[in-house]
Amino acid sequence: MPHFHQRPPGFCAHSQLSDTCRHHPPALRFSVRRGLDRVHLVSALTIATARGLNDTPKITTLLLTVDLIVPRAGIALIAAAMGLGGLNRLLLGRILLAWLVTLPLAAALAYAIRLLLGNGGG
Repeated sequence: MPHFHQRPPGFCAHSQLSDTCRHHPPALRFSVRRGLDRVHLVSALTIATARGLNDTPKITTLLLTVDLIVPRAGIALIAAAMGLGGLNRLLLGRILLAWLVTLPLAAALAYAIRLLLGNGGG
């Protein structure tokens, strides 16, 4: 004779383990957070693989061409070109301006602090 007071095994979706899932173990448990983390990981890996496969023929062609012109320097030159390719002129201008402004100001501040503190015993 079946027991009608027991719940049949079911499905429990949760973001954290709830009392319902603890006291009435389901046949299948599914954590929403873990599920989303796994979907995020799979999508990131898929995009990274697609981008890598998209760039591989270009990088191989550049590597072979540069190695013909400048042997043994191909990888370094391509890495430098890829790094510079990611920076645009506006960003490079901002970086140079920051260096031109901050380095002299830092030197002037260091000199002023040295004057205030004395010659350091010299």
